Amino acid sequence: MLKITRKINGYNLKPMRTSIPSMLLGYTLMTVFIFATSFTMVANENTDVSSTNQPTVIDDTSCMLSVDAGDDVEFCGTNEITLTATVSGQSECVDCTGVYGVENTDLCNKNQNYVLWLTGGRFFSNVDLEWKEFADGTATLTGTVFDYTSTQTTYEVDATFSGRTVNTPANSPKNHECNNEDSSGWIYYTEFTGTITSTDGTWSTELTRRGPAFQIGNGANVTETQQGKYGACGWFDTTDNECSVGDFNINIGDCVTTSTNEVTYLWSTGETTPSITVSPQENTSYTVTVKDCEDCEATDSVNVIIKDGPQVDAGEDQEICKGEEATLMATVTGEGDCKECVDYAVGNTDYCRGRQHQFVVFINDNGTRLWMRNEGLVWKENADGTATLKGNVFEYNSTNTTFVVDAVFSGKTSTPPAGSPKANVCQAADATDWVYYTEISGTVTQVDGSLSYDISRRGEAFQVGAGANIFENTANVFGASGWFNLEGNPDSFGDFNINLECVKFEPKGIEYLWSTGETTQSITVSPEVNTTYSVTVNGCNDCGEATDEVVVSVSDGLALDLGADESVCIGTILTFTSPIEADSYLWSTGETTRSIEILAIEPTTYTLEITKGNCTGMDDIFVDIRFCEGRGATSVYPTVLKSSDNLSLMMNSENAQEVKISIHDLSGVAVGPVIVENMQKGAGMINVNLAQFSELSSGMYVVMIVGEKENIARKIIIE
Repeated sequence: MLKITRKINGYNLKPMRTSIPSMLLGYTLMTVFIFATSFTMVANENTDVSSTNQPTVIDDTSCMLSVDAGDDVEFCGTNEITLTATVSGQSECVDCTGVYGVENTDLCNKNQNYVLWLTGGRFFSNVDLEWKEFADGTATLTGTVFDYTSTQTTYEVDATFSGRTVNTPANSPKNHECNNEDSSGWIYYTEFTGTITSTDGTWSTELTRRGPAFQIGNGANVTETQQGKYGACGWFDTTDNECSVGDFNINIGDCVTTSTNEVTYLWSTGETTPSITVSPQENTSYTVTVKDCEDCEATDSVNVIIKDGPQVDAGEDQEICKGEEATLMATVTGEGDCKECVDYAVGNTDYCRGRQHQFVVFINDNGTRLWMRNEGLVWKENADGTATLKGNVFEYNSTNTTFVVDAVFSGKTSTPPAGSPKANVCQAADATDWVYYTEISGTVTQVDGSLSYDISRRGEAFQVGAGANIFENTANVFGASGWFNLEGNPDSFGDFNINLECVKFEPKGIEYLWSTGETTQSITVSPEVNTTYSVTVNGCNDCGEATDEVVVSVSDGLALDLGADESVCIGTILTFTSPIEADSYLWSTGETTRSIEILAIEPTTYTLEITKGNCTGMDDIFVDIRFCEGRGATSVYPTVLKSSDNLSLMMNSENAQEVKISIHDLSGVAVGPVIVENMQKGAGMINVNLAQFSELSSGMYVVMIVGEKENIARKIIIE
């Protein structure tokens, strides 16, 4: 899985921060100590406390953050999965909180160490005062002091300073009592309010500014003996009659710091916790990005793969006649990638102890060493727990001839037998998923028959898996190896060392169970009555089972229906079609196609008989004839005539039109050409010479006159 670690911004300013990869803890402690010392030096050289908050620039190479989103997950259905990101190498950051420790003033003209003075000669020393500055231009002095000259008790100070400015207010600064100090760069707070309260609550006074503004900077503590020390001071009035005036005189120490190695999380789902719970409906990749306190960033992804449960289709319902057979086939989808290798191509071993040898079989026959390369070996694993290694090898070291290998391996197990596995000679190998064959039998025979060896297992069991070929120079190649005895020759031996690559996969693990009890993918049935068959399948990826049904209907015959009888105008052309697709058709007209066309000349019953397998069906349809006169009058004469006479047609047409004239026998078959005439609007006559109709003989015929809007039939008799 892809992991990305980077520094977002190596120069992103972080007040009073340093960072240390957590793995370097000892170095961290030293750095924090040095950092604290450095801060004091910077603070005493700069009159603006906030200016001490300069960033510690961290080289990008210090980023050691990494994150692991976990292994890919596979599951069936709609399960919930919890994904957890594991982080290592995060930076440890030390931050200034904006709070500074307070130190006592060494009073330059008296033997006092104090932070607070009140009239009446009361001096208070520091217990846990803290000076804190805020971005809005205010600051606070809070904490506990001790009255060591009068009450010998503790008091709580709570003072707020405002009106911060770098411009010297009127009447400021206060003059130093001990030293000549440079006031350039000092900061002033023009207002302050607060209280001093005894810890037991028996005494309290309120404070307001008095005289010059409260000042802070190098040498700003006007009663401090040491020159240039970073501090602050300011007079105040109180609301107490006895102690009506006082002042703060403090030295400001190191910033109070916090340490953290926390990281932030951002998943591609938008969640910001180390773990998330997901329930995807399809294969989904989830990405988590973590960032530490130094803006080092690392990313990793994990795939959640949904394995489909099987779906099965037993096929379309079928209809058969009694005595027929039906084949039912179950079609399975969604069973996953369920394949297993059944045939492997064999590759030579690249011998790690002697790269001149590329071999698959080695034999030591009483000191004669036979090295054999692959020419056509095939490794095949069988469902009964056996495997075979068969094919030709070429002995290139001594005989320079071809040998035939025919070996059978049995006793397959995934549990290492006693003494197994064989140790890999070339590099370490993980045998977790190896399989073993506890027995070997077979032969290695020279093609001319001059040498033949019967073989059996020797030493450790024959082993198969990644790295199981103990002499292969390349690590983790999928292969196999195992020693064998040469029967009848206790001082001789050999071994197989082969690499394997699959060349044939077959579906694996789909189980079928029909309601008939059969367990094959397809079954053949011949029910006597209508029957519903069901099939249940189990997929190969452990995602449950699926069931489907198919109905086989049984009938004594085919229910053929040509439709309702019809009454049509004489001369109408009709098409009749069998509604059932059958094996054979037989119409009463003698035709054997599924559809026929007929010309309605006289009332007739048409019959169809069909066969399908062992089933037959029959139906008929009656076509009645009626004479349909058009809107124009048409007469044919004479109606009794010889085959050499002329036939006259008198027509009265409402519109100019093309007219087609044909003569048919009573079965509807045309007995001559189609005469085409163009009629003008109104009355007109057409003469037809019957000599054109060479097939005319004595009998009754139908003359068909087909116009654009009407079909007219007239009977004539040929003498």
